[in-house]
Amino acid sequence: MNSKINNSKKYWIGVNIFMVASMVIIGGITRITNSGLSMTEWNLIGGIVPPLNLQDWNTLFSKYKATPEYEFKNFDITLSEFQFIFFWEYFHRVWGRLIGFTFLIPLIYFWLSKKLSGSEKKFFIVLLSIGAFQAFMGWFMVRSGLIDQPDVSHFRLSVHLTTAFLIYIMLVFSFWNYLSKDTAFERSVRNSQLKSHGNRVILSIIILILTIASGAFVSGTNAGWAYNNFPLMGENFLPLIISEVN
Repeated sequence: MNSKINNSKKYWIGVNIFMVASMVIIGGITRITNSGLSMTEWNLIGGIVPPLNLQDWNTLFSKYKATPEYEFKNFDITLSEFQFIFFWEYFHRVWGRLIGFTFLIPLIYFWLSKKLSGSEKKFFIVLLSIGAFQAFMGWFMVRSGLIDQPDVSHFRLSVHLTTAFLIYIMLVFSFWNYLSKDTAFERSVRNSQLKSHGNRVILSIIILILTIASGAFVSGTNAGWAYNNFPLMGENFLPLIISEVN
């Protein structure tokens, strides 16, 4: 029975790893296509229902026309072009809601059926809280681009992206714990081998998170446009200002 419960938890976490990884990819496409500001309202329940007719589309398009992005960037956008960017932001938000369901419903089942230990309950409550914060940051980030600037705050974008990877890391950590309880897995991998790589793995994760966070700043400020060649920056390995100082 314990083995079956462990496998159930493992599959549950595995599904959520896939969902979160897909969410990051969808979010990247949303960013690349400049779709993030196409939905001007945040409605947890009603936002699931897509536009169903031309009148609905025109209403949403009118709301978009009142945003800084339309005024300063997309003033010549057509309805069909708006529908394209709206799709990616809508898909991004709906996928986020699906993650909520795939995580919360099994969690409630495991909790009520008393199949979670005390440490598991604490871990998943923390993970659920971070997930709620992530959803809030999504709204908080989009809101920053609907007031007076046609772009979202790069600070909020960085927090939003970094939090997503933190959730992913915690899910992988949990999956690994359930996987390590499998006797067949224990026979194939020695604990001493795993421990010898622990510090290197932690260091790699820290460096990866810093790279991701700084990448969000680069994206949010359009800093990547400063140089269009690689690996050089202009004619130097370092930016011109740093080169002159040295």
